[in-house]
Formats: sequence, C-alpha cells, structure tokens
Amino acid sequence: MLALTLWGLAVIAAPATEFEGINYEFNTTSRTATVIALENGRRYSGHVSVPEWVSTSKGSFRVTGIAMHAFYDCGDLKSVYLGPCVQEVGYEAFAWCTSLQLVRFGPEVLRVRTDAFLGCTGLEQVIAASEASWCAIDFDGDNGRSNPLYYAHQLSIKSSIVHNLVLPNGVVALKPYAFVNSDLNSVKINEDVSRVNMLAFANCRNLLTLRIPNGLTSIESSNDYGDLGQCFIETLILGDGLEMVPNGAFYHCASLQNVVFGKKLHHIGNMAFCGASGITQLELPNSVSHIGVQAFEQCTNLRSLTIGTGVTSIASRAFAGCGFLTRIYMYAPASQITVLGDDIFDGVNTSRCVLYVPQGQLAAYRSLRQFRKFDTILELSEPTLGDINGDGEVTVADLTMLIQIILYPDRQSPRILSRADINKDGEIGITDVVALVNILM
Repeated sequence: MLALTLWGLAVIAAPATEFEGINYEFNTTSRTATVIALENGRRYSGHVSVPEWVSTSKGSFRVTGIAMHAFYDCGDLKSVYLGPCVQEVGYEAFAWCTSLQLVRFGPEVLRVRTDAFLGCTGLEQVIAASEASWCAIDFDGDNGRSNPLYYAHQLSIKSSIVHNLVLPNGVVALKPYAFVNSDLNSVKINEDVSRVNMLAFANCRNLLTLRIPNGLTSIESSNDYGDLGQCFIETLILGDGLEMVPNGAFYHCASLQNVVFGKKLHHIGNMAFCGASGITQLELPNSVSHIGVQAFEQCTNLRSLTIGTGVTSIASRAFAGCGFLTRIYMYAPASQITVLGDDIFDGVNTSRCVLYVPQGQLAAYRSLRQFRKFDTILELSEPTLGDINGDGEVTVADLTMLIQIILYPDRQSPRILSRADINKDGEIGITDVVALVNILM
C-alpha cells in the first residue's frame, strides 16, 4: 500500500480501512469516518493523533467519531488528539487505558458517551480548544467518568492550565459533569448563561465560592440525589434573578457555610439543602413562599433561622434534625401560612429554642400545631440601630461586620444589608461607619 500526507490531509492510495496505524469505518452517505478498534487483537499504543480527513480511492471522508470500545484496554496508549472534526466519543471508547496521560479535544466535540474514560487512572492533563467548545460538550452517564477530568483534575485551554475560569460571551449553559473533579479555584458565570446544572461542579475541591449571576432565573440538579457527588462550596451567592432552588440542588453540601438568597426567590425545593451541616445562620427573603419537604433537614449546626413575610407553605420535615437551633424569627402573619407539613421541627429542642413572631401574632402562632410546641414565643421588636449582627447589642463586632459588608457586599443577606445602612440613605459606605462609631461612643 502506498500512503502519503499532503498539507495535513491523510491520503490512502488504495482502498483500505487502516491508515498510519488508525482503523476506520466509513459512511459513504454522509462521507464521514469513525475511528474503530484495530483488528486481529492488536492495540493502539504511544501517541495517537486523529486526522481531519481520510482519503480513499472512493474519495475523502471527514473523521467525525470515535467508536464504542475503539481504544478499549489499550494499556500502552500515552496520549490522544481527538482531531479537529470529531463530534462524538463512544461508550467506553478509552476505558482502561491505564497509561493514558493526556487527552486533547478538538473544537467540535459535542458528546462523550457513558464511561468513555472509565479506569484511565494515569490521566494527568486534558486540553480543550476553548472555554466555549468545552462547555458545549454533553458528558453522558451518572458518575462523571465520561469526562477525562474525573481522573486528570487539570484542564488546560490550549497551553494554559485553568484555575480561575471566566466564561466567555456566548456560553449559555453549564452542563452536568463539565468540570467534575477539576482543580478550579473560581468560576465567573456571565449573564448570557441561562442554564446551570449543579453537577457541573461535582467534587471540585478547590471551588469554595460560587456566585449565580442576577440574570439566571433557574438552576438544575440531578434527578437522583445520590448522583450529586461531593460539594465543597463554602459560600453560595444566589443572584437576584433566581426564582427557585430545585430539589436536591445542594443536598449534603456539608462544607456550605454561607448562603445569600436573591430577592426574587420564591420556591425552595425538596431536600434542596438537606444535610448542609456547615450552615449556622439562614435568612430566607420575603419573596420565599414555599419551603419544600426536608429542605433544610439535618442542617445540624444551624443556630438562627429567619423566615420572611412571604411564606405560605412549609412542607414536612423542612427543618427536622436542626437540633442546635436557638432562635427562629417568623415575619409572616400566622393566617398566611396555609400549608404546614408534619414534623417540621422534629428534633429541634423547643424548650430551648425561642420563637419570635410579629407584633400581635402570639396567640395566632400558638394555635398552629407546628408552633405551639415552643415553650417560649415572643413578639418581635424593631432592631436596635447599629445592631448589624442581630445579637441584641451594639459593639465593636458590629463595626467589624460593617467593614466586611462594605468590602464584600454580595456575601450578605438583604436583612443584614438593611441593618448596615445606619443612616438610611439607601447606600452602605463610610458615612455609615461614621454613624456607627458615633453610636458606639
């Protein structure tokens, strides 16, 4: 067989399925080729680069796919370039290539099938053509092993390792397992993004802060809570456009400590924050009307809970297992809460936890079966001017908190921000610091 390469075009001088060590299957209708396994028990090895085109005596074929099991158990394969035209990588295509160290993706890959890189424990680096092309890929399966990042941890765009990802304009979605197990430190989500699936960041150990932009109205989570993987986010900032937190979105995010809810949030789904044991304080904004089944169950370190004026429905076991709660602030009139599930506060020490209710609502709350069990129910009073942290005193701790708010305003709840506006001019700045210092003096 006579073979040569001209200007990057792989040319086969005679009809064949194998050229330059790569075996192909051809589709004469679409004029495309798919990389398949070698024949006669042979295995790919070393460094494989998939070309853009393959030409045969029957014409040229664009190489668009890697077939199922194409490189299965190729123990001596070191690196692979998927080619500039490859669009799909098949089921277990590279499974158990234990010596595979580097995978380079072309710009047109759109789908990677389940377990494509299962068992590729030697992977060290994954190279993408661009941020946009990487975010366009659908990684199939329910465990992330279709994505080589599952083992490699390190994503590079061209030749630069990505630790702080800034999504470019045009990226509209973050799909499941897009960055699974990666070493990302931060992600800046642009306002073009209309869909974020929380599985995109499964097991990202260094991603401690996640901010959802104001333009995003919804986020997605797995249908099976067991698929969520580990969540290492410590600070979660939900933008002002977000209207609901879906079922199980932050299920068992044990590292989560601070959650800032946006102004339009009205629905918190079932088990949305179940097991988020690092949260110590929750302030649900006035916009929240529904709190789902087990939404905050087993938030075992939760000390303080504030539920705004808009709540109408609290489902079963919403705060069950929150055994360290010492104070609950309810701002809605009792008559407005038309749906109360069973065992909402099961496991809460109601002899120790104080329930605060609106002025004139004490008797009404005592008539509700889920609230009458609290030994101490008090009516709310206006907060003391300058008491930013809500501990009932105005101290240097409030001044420290005010400075933190000025430096990081997006990490605070609307209620805290309202308390920080000492002079009530609608802004938080140096004039509020001066006003608070005067109060302290």
